[in-house]
Amino acid sequence: MEEAQKILQAIENHGPPELIQTVLQAAIDYARLRVDWQQSEHSQKIDLGKKCTASLDSFINRCTILCEWITEHGSKSLCPVPMKNDKQKMSKLACLLHAQLGLKNN
Repeated sequence: MEEAQKILQAIENHGPPELIQTVLQAAIDYARLRVDWQQSEHSQKIDLGKKCTASLDSFINRCTILCEWITEHGSKSLCPVPMKNDKQKMSKLACLLHAQLGLKNN
């Protein structure tokens, strides 16, 4: 959870708002689908699983775009891109970002 909080703070401090919003929306979308998948009947899991996979791929792609932007503007070490080839870690990151957003005090 601390890692997700650090990543959220880093992207909020170093990325452009429109790219940050697309990453966070993709994380939210994925986390919601993941919960739906967890709570679904076996007969629904195949269809929801395909949607989860597509949603996770979208989240990873958006993270990559954001990190490329951050890297071009001088802060490569702040990006979750090194995990982009590890879907399990990226899945966890998306869910943790969603949780962080829910816990964030504005």
